[in-house]
Amino acid sequence: MKQFIKSKIFNLQNLLNFRIYSNINNNKISKLISLLKTYDLGYNLIRLGDDKDGGYLIPKLSNIKTCHTIGVGNTIKFEKDLGKDVKLFLADKSVKNPNINNAKFEKKFISSFNNKEYLDINNWIQKTKMCPSILKIDAEGSEYEIIHAIQEKYLKNIKILVLELHNLHLISNEYFYSIVYNALKKIKIYFDVCHLHPNNNFPLIKFGNLEIPRDLEVTLLNKKYTKYKKKTYLPHNLDKPTVKNRTPTILPKYYY
Repeated sequence: MKQFIKSKIFNLQNLLNFRIYSNINNNKISKLISLLKTYDLGYNLIRLGDDKDGGYLIPKLSNIKTCHTIGVGNTIKFEKDLGKDVKLFLADKSVKNPNINNAKFEKKFISSFNNKEYLDINNWIQKTKMCPSILKIDAEGSEYEIIHAIQEKYLKNIKILVLELHNLHLISNEYFYSIVYNALKKIKIYFDVCHLHPNNNFPLIKFGNLEIPRDLEVTLLNKKYTKYKKKTYLPHNLDKPTVKNRTPTILPKYYY
């Protein structure tokens, strides 16, 4: 009878084109949030990119030689703000060549495998012949696959990692939770979180007494460059709403 009722619920969800998951308890949600806790790591943060979607805060770090961007989208102001001395490697199948003098563009989606439309993340880095100083990933949900695929010999040498995590409202599903949680665990071997910025395109999602944004911008610094870990505060004074003319989303204090 229990399985019969579940099958009816699944069929109704398919009919209405929505999903409800409740496999994960709050202890596991709390463990995932703890991997995102942000700190003052000893650097001033600077804002690069637009004053809305496409703008990110990163630590002001010297000797940035390269930036590998996965998911170019409609703006490359972040990459331009890095300056002409930084070599840029851009990849996105969905856009035209941005035509920046100091950039090499790959018209493919970065992924975990190779074919006519997709290029394996490790093959791409090897092809550029330079390990990223900055790796910026805004892959509309494919970021988890990319993180799982990237070899640790590359990951551990990246100085700054900028991610947009998508679809976090689905983490109450045990399978998606394990994908996200293990991706973050892998990153946290080598990186500390220095900034979080929730996208205000959607309200915070409640899981018991905890809240999680659907989409979240995360900036991480390689632990080799961490000076110290002190308490910080969110939002940062350089933060801007992702969607203008909409109330900013404020993360609860257990994120910092």
